[in-house]
Amino acid sequence: MLISNIRLNLDNINAKGLPSDSANAVAVNFKVPDKESGVIEAYDIVCIGAKGSNYSLRVPFSAENKEKVDILQKDLNKFEIVRIIPDPNSLKISAYAFLGEKGNLVSGVSVKAETFTVEDDDEEIVM
Repeated sequence: MLISNIRLNLDNINAKGLPSDSANAVAVNFKVPDKESGVIEAYDIVCIGAKGSNYSLRVPFSAENKEKVDILQKDLNKFEIVRIIPDPNSLKISAYAFLGEKGNLVSGVSVKAETFTVEDDDEEIVM
């Protein structure tokens, strides 16, 4: 079986105890391929993964996602962890594995969605 044929969902990669449609975000990074232009291509939302790991949910840059990222960053300034819900219709989780330059195994998951929702909750999430 090819690794690309493995079907994954958020339950497979999230920390235990989360609702199966959501993720706990802890930071937002910006993907800027051309440093000179400063144009943002996508947002990488860092989420808490299984067994103490992290993964990034990549969403493309758009006016709608910019507004949501602004809300997420505001909430992250208030709380350390913010629950988000990736769009289930566009969510794609893919496992990957390859040999690095020194022959070491590099593996992980690629998580992408077209958009997401910040869960409207003013209470701090306790892990």
